[in-house]
Amino acid sequence: MWKALTGTAMVGVSNIRWWSRQEVENEIALNFDSVPVLLQQLLDEGVGDATTRKMLDIYQADPLRLEVSFAAGRVESLRKYGRALVDDIENRGLLPNVDAVIPSSAAPRS
Repeated sequence: MWKALTGTAMVGVSNIRWWSRQEVENEIALNFDSVPVLLQQLLDEGVGDATTRKMLDIYQADPLRLEVSFAAGRVESLRKYGRALVDDIENRGLLPNVDAVIPSSAAPRS
């Protein structure tokens, strides 16, 4: 289905290739204009669930909101990775440049 929309096959997620989730996220970001068509096809084929319907509803109301939601998820994944790299009490992670740009007190607005 993805290949029919974008002309390239979607890279699959793999537990062995640690970067594979990033590859999938990049595919979605680079082909964001295909996302609503994909979501509708999933729903039409009975593959989608309430989450798919909600994503399509968000896209139809405000595409930028869905795109920003995806981007925020990617940023939080990076922050989570940085927090997992704690090496001592002084350095809560090994990504100090990310910590400096995005303060730990930053919280998403509801």
